[in-house]
Amino acid sequence: MTLPCFLDFEASSLGVNSYPIQVAWSRPEGDIECWLISPAGIPEWDDWDPNAQAVHQIRREQLLEHGQPPAWVAARMNDQLAGQVVYAGAAYDSLWLQTLFEFAEQAPRFALGDYWGLIHDLMPASVTRKYGWATEWGEAAWRRTPGRRHDAGNDVQQMIELYRMALTRGRANR
Repeated sequence: MTLPCFLDFEASSLGVNSYPIQVAWSRPEGDIECWLISPAGIPEWDDWDPNAQAVHQIRREQLLEHGQPPAWVAARMNDQLAGQVVYAGAAYDSLWLQTLFEFAEQAPRFALGDYWGLIHDLMPASVTRKYGWATEWGEAAWRRTPGRRHDAGNDVQQMIELYRMALTRGRANR
């Protein structure tokens, strides 16, 4: 089955000066790439929130030791995702994508799509009229996804699982 492409970022904080620290995306075959992003050599990337670190469990030292430069990550994304619509689930993802490509001095060669709009359009009205359907279905998709939340790769896997569930449920009710 060919799938849409999905995207997720983890970031240094949720503040105005936040920057992307991890990105993952999927390709139409369903495989996922996940990379740490190094802030080395970028003086503007000094915002760090210990509360965010407690959630994503990535230390700044890990980024400096194991992360890839923004230009490398952006080029890899363009190589893998060129011409695709890539669906992101949070408004912040758009900001972090823009920040990554700005500091990489590149432009994305793919478009960003609305993940929740995609899922909503697949679901029957009997489900989407129900209050809390997105949370309920999202939790069900997490039960199918190994690993912890707020790891970009696992979050993309959960997005794939929810898409598959919505696709199956939508077909069954049409």
